[in-house]
Amino acid sequence: MVSLGQDLGRVEAASAKKGRVSARLIDGDATLPSWGTVVRHFGSLKAAYELVGLVRLPGKPVRFGLPSMKKHLKLTQRGVHAA
Repeated sequence: MVSLGQDLGRVEAASAKKGRVSARLIDGDATLPSWGTVVRHFGSLKAAYELVGLVRLPGKPVRFGLPSMKKHLKLTQRGVHAA
């Protein structure tokens, strides 16, 4: 059985690999649980994405990805760190 932390790590890895993540991309990746499973474990896709430091991509209402370096530095300076 895969742990919740492993699920989050795989979501984060998929985002890093593809530059973004969405429910469609999650379901298309055989290494990830279904998006419905992620929602059941974390309450929402947005909540799961935020736990690993992903942000909503500008102009892409349902896609999340890694923050730009400038935004990442601002978050780090404020003491906000990805899980």
